[in-house]
Amino acid sequence: MTSGDYPDETKYKFIARLQNAKANAEDFERSQRALAGLETGDGSNHNHKGRDKGLYAKGLKGGSALSALDLALQDAEYAARYSAFGGLLDRYETAAEKALAKATAALDDLMGRAVRLPDGRAIFRDANGHVWAVDGERLDPDFAAGIIWPDDAPGYADYRRRKQDVDDIRRYQSDVLGAARDRYEDEETPITRKEMDKLEHDISGHSIPLIQRELEQSAPDMFTANTGVAPIDKPTL
Repeated sequence: MTSGDYPDETKYKFIARLQNAKANAEDFERSQRALAGLETGDGSNHNHKGRDKGLYAKGLKGGSALSALDLALQDAEYAARYSAFGGLLDRYETAAEKALAKATAALDDLMGRAVRLPDGRAIFRDANGHVWAVDGERLDPDFAAGIIWPDDAPGYADYRRRKQDVDDIRRYQSDVLGAARDRYEDEETPITRKEMDKLEHDISGHSIPLIQRELEQSAPDMFTANTGVAPIDKPTL
C-alpha cells in the first residue's frame, strides 16, 4: 500500500505527527543531557538549571513528553504500517458514513409513504396479508381488513429490509470501525503490527454490500485526487 492509497488528510495528519514526535524526541534528549550536566542551551556543560532542565520538567508534567505511540512511530517500518492502516480505516469510515446517509434517506422515504394508525404508528402488510405495526405488533385481522391501502404503500418486507440496512451499518460503525479507531489511536499502548493485520481483516471481512459499493464508487475519485490524472476508460471494441 502506497501513500496514494489513502486520503491526503490522513497523510498530512500523519506527517504532522511524525514531525511533532521528532521535535519532542530532540527536546527530550536535550533535557536528559542537561539533567546529567552534559550540556545546556548556551553550549556550556556544567549548569543544568537552565533552559533544558525546564524542558525536562515540562516533559515530566506531560507538556512535551513523548507518548508511547510517538516513540513507536520513530521506527520507519512501524510508521509505514501504521500510516497504511490509518488510510484504510479512514476510507472505510468515509464509505460507511455515505452508505448510512443513503440508507437513512431510503428508510425515511419509505416511512413517509407508509399508512399510519390513528396513534401515528406506521403499519405494513406482509405477503400473507398480515398487518404489522412499526413496533412489531401484529394487528387484529378484523381491524386490518378495514384498512385502505394506497398503491404505493410500502410492504412489511420492504420496511424490514430498509431498517436492517440502517441497523447493519450502525452496528458495523460501532463494533468494527469504532473499536478499530479506538485501538489505533491508543497513545499509551500502541497498536501492534499483528493487531493491525487482524483488524484490517475484520474491517474488510465484516463489511457489508452497501459500504463496499461506496468504496468501489469512490475509487475513481480517489485516483484523481491523489494523482491529478483522471482514469482512462477502456475503448469499446
